[in-house]
Amino acid sequence: MKILAIAGSNSESSINRELVGYAAGLTGHQVTLIDMRAYDEVPLYSQARQQRDGFPPEIQQLYALIQAHDGVLIASPEHNGSLPAVFKNAIDWLSRINMKFLAGKPVVAMSTSPGPNGGKTNLTHLASLLPWWGAQLIGTYSLGNFYQQMDRAAGTLAVGEQARLLTLVNEFKAALTPLPVLQAA
Repeated sequence: MKILAIAGSNSESSINRELVGYAAGLTGHQVTLIDMRAYDEVPLYSQARQQRDGFPPEIQQLYALIQAHDGVLIASPEHNGSLPAVFKNAIDWLSRINMKFLAGKPVVAMSTSPGPNGGKTNLTHLASLLPWWGAQLIGTYSLGNFYQQMDRAAGTLAVGEQARLLTLVNEFKAALTPLPVLQAA
């Protein structure tokens, strides 16, 4: 099984990247980590730009990566109660290739923050949109007080949080089905 882990942040020191990497490590499967910093230079989506220039190569590659994986883990920070602009822009482009770009894949959405809210406002919004993009939403996970809950030196979560995340990751793993193998004609 191949898991795609998407960090919806373009921050060099993203705690959401740490969280999605940690969760991906719990799956025991092959993982590809996508960092939104690679999409900083993708032009803002507009229909006129798409018609004039087509799809940016980075977006075409991201779409192909999504299609080549069996499940997706997403961790996105909250920027003013919503998705970070770079992540939203990538989604706008992807949805123009195929509105259902997540193609029925199992998806877990996560968010963390230094404060107690844990990005819950954004996470609620993201969870409502994921099925629209074709996701089989398995669940959501919000981690408040990241720096108190994550022992970065040891690479572990606090016991209660570890158990909560592991339960969700196990549900995600149970929902995974391998991509069909295409036979040569």
